[in-house]
Amino acid sequence: MNEFLTGLGRAVESSAPFIGLAAALLWGVLSIVLSPCHLASIPLLVGYISKDPEASTKKAFRISAAFAGGVFLAVAALGAVTLGAGRIAGDTGRTGGIILSVLMILFGLNLMEVFTIPAPSASKPGRAGSGPAGAFLYGLVFGAAAGPCTFAFIAPLLGAVLAAQASRPAFAAGMMGAFAAGHCGVILLAGTFSGTVCRLLKWNEKSGRLTVLRRIAGALVILAGIYLLRKAL
Repeated sequence: MNEFLTGLGRAVESSAPFIGLAAALLWGVLSIVLSPCHLASIPLLVGYISKDPEASTKKAFRISAAFAGGVFLAVAALGAVTLGAGRIAGDTGRTGGIILSVLMILFGLNLMEVFTIPAPSASKPGRAGSGPAGAFLYGLVFGAAAGPCTFAFIAPLLGAVLAAQASRPAFAAGMMGAFAAGHCGVILLAGTFSGTVCRLLKWNEKSGRLTVLRRIAGALVILAGIYLLRKAL
């Protein structure tokens, strides 16, 4: 795995546009798959979408896009703010890290239905907090909480982007865009087809399997929050 990541890092620095962009895209995908804090975004989103077991694939896509958009906006804003404050990109400090980690744990408890966090209502009555607006809010908080992890993965890419920025600004922007597409694309795909999988397996509220799914998802999000909290402390 180390040799693979080393080779991927060299590919990111390649002067050939196609190789560099493809490597940046793959790097974005791996930033979700190989990171415990980022991987928690999948159960968080799947558990959130499962609140509306009748959601169509189109609605699941809108919810997933809203969540991914919230993550992307939070990461971009966090990077700009921390760099503007003269800190390492994504470094929210000890206090900020603790607050965001606690919010992650609260979201996990919410998925486990220990209590309910008020959120913007969905279009269907009785499905409070299962629409795109609530998903965007969740994405914002999750993106901010996982920000330091995100920038740890972006770091190898930033060197290549900064090197290319002066002579090839479009290529540099494309590299960051490819990373974002890979990072958010995994979240988008997982969320979009989660409802379809549940319907194919005939998982619904009556069967009780969706409740089990949400509790497992909540537990994974709580573990990620504890992981981030330990890092902050």
